[in-house]
Amino acid sequence: MEKELNWWVPALKGLVFFVLGIFIINQPDTASEAFITYIGLVLILIGIALAAFSYYTRNKLEGYRNYLILSIVLIALGVFTLVKPELAEKLLGITLGLVVGFSGVMNLLVALSIRKQKVPFWVWVLVVSLFELLIAYVFIFNTKIAGLTLMTVLGVGMIVFGMANVIIGINLRRSISFIKSSEQ
Repeated sequence: MEKELNWWVPALKGLVFFVLGIFIINQPDTASEAFITYIGLVLILIGIALAAFSYYTRNKLEGYRNYLILSIVLIALGVFTLVKPELAEKLLGITLGLVVGFSGVMNLLVALSIRKQKVPFWVWVLVVSLFELLIAYVFIFNTKIAGLTLMTVLGVGMIVFGMANVIIGINLRRSISFIKSSEQ
């Protein structure tokens, strides 16, 4: 007996992601709060899993204490995120700013380096690095914009992912219909 392909699964998944993406873009504050809560819960669950791992491997694994320490840190971060979501959101914005700023500094160094080597497009690398540094400044000193930007990118990504899955589902249905018609 041949297994039946469920073309509607990727299509349904795509519709769910598409609707979630629209929701995130329309309600970024609510989505941001939910995202912070989700991060807190995931940190706690990972911490519990690592604590269990370190407990069950304590007699077999020499470095089990490292996992135990990491599990305690993750659980504490998760609880902190759930208890102080506003502060956690600010720290997330600052972290995003620092990451973008680090990238900006690295690109600035690359621009200066390739300028010395007379590479013609060094100015564009410089412009990108200055833009990254500006974004980093905004993210660090206005963390709300960082959160809204993150939610917008996440929302757009979910919409694109959703549309791609709907297209996959539709094409899978067409392929199934084509295969069945060619078998007859």
